[in-house]
Amino acid sequence: MQRLLDRQDIRSGINRLRFPAAMEREFLDYYYVNIRGHLRAASIFGVCLFLLFGIHDALVYPDLKLQLWMIRYAFAGPFMLVFLLYLFFGRSDRMIHLAAVLVVLVAGTAVSAIVFTAHDPRQLYYTGLILVILFAYAISGLRLRHAFVSSFIVSLIFGGMALKTWELPLPVVRNDILGLISTNLIGVLSGYLFERFRRKEFVYQKQISMDMDALQDVNDKLRHLSYHDSLTGVSNRRYFDEHLSSEWQRAVRFGYPLSLLIIDIDDFKAFNDRYGHIMGDEALKKVASVLNSLINRSGDIVARYGGEEFVVLMIGADENGSDQMAGEILSRLKVLSLPHDTTERGILTVSIGVSTILPALELQADELLRRADQALYRAKKGGKDRFCRWE
Repeated sequence: MQRLLDRQDIRSGINRLRFPAAMEREFLDYYYVNIRGHLRAASIFGVCLFLLFGIHDALVYPDLKLQLWMIRYAFAGPFMLVFLLYLFFGRSDRMIHLAAVLVVLVAGTAVSAIVFTAHDPRQLYYTGLILVILFAYAISGLRLRHAFVSSFIVSLIFGGMALKTWELPLPVVRNDILGLISTNLIGVLSGYLFERFRRKEFVYQKQISMDMDALQDVNDKLRHLSYHDSLTGVSNRRYFDEHLSSEWQRAVRFGYPLSLLIIDIDDFKAFNDRYGHIMGDEALKKVASVLNSLINRSGDIVARYGGEEFVVLMIGADENGSDQMAGEILSRLKVLSLPHDTTERGILTVSIGVSTILPALELQADELLRRADQALYRAKKGGKDRFCRWE
């Protein structure tokens, strides 16, 4: 299986921040779900920091604090608080990210408005604008495109205010705009590296998931092989032993009977000597197919017990039910009429030993086998091509 990182389109998707369409949808679902915790923590920190700067407003601009607080708390504050509520209770991860973009725009606009309301040549809050932009790129958890759109618009808003509402010297305006451009370039680089890391992490996680699925498939196949007879396709003795043990315990607990049929092909050695082992294998397959076709109840199984011997375990079947099953097996094989001209009947037949037990704590599951085996011995001694019940 080709590794995901060996694929050119995946490596290119990591670097270009864009996977092939189907995988891109998977990544976005993964990203939005896994980044929510990060976004919550970053947003709480950012909102608290923004609101706490109101103390700075009062200390630096005591005469303008009411105006600045109107911008900070009356304009931006409600947006931020509603966003925090939606962040914790909203159901759409994509809408949460769009709301986060809006909050960055609101915060950037509010800081720009504070800068120009203060009308301070020192532009103390210009640094705050830089912080908003860097927060969007490097801290918030927004995808690069969302962080870039919000930061670019914030930069345009500040530039427009600088040119229209405040007659700053051209070198100062030029310095401010150059600072915003540089900040955005640094932010784009950090945002790119952040999202690239997230995409690579997603690919690793997806590869691990694929490897685990492949490993589970291998384990399932190995388990199937270990529990099934490779020739006939029915369960093998190992599975039968485990199944009998578990069903015995369940029957003890719930108080229902178990019935067991041991089916042995009559004169099978002579059949192999006469027709060859290839035809012998075919005969085993056909007998197994007949037995398997008669099993239609949950819990009942057919297993190859060894050589030419099969077992049928019937859960909750009483004497009548197991006798009917034995009779049906004999009838079906007569209809099948596999030739066996070294016997008196001229066709392949089987002998069946049947036992039924109501499991109890003082009994062992082996008792069911022992009784069925004794019944099989009687069927063989009685002339074969028949079933006998243990008595």
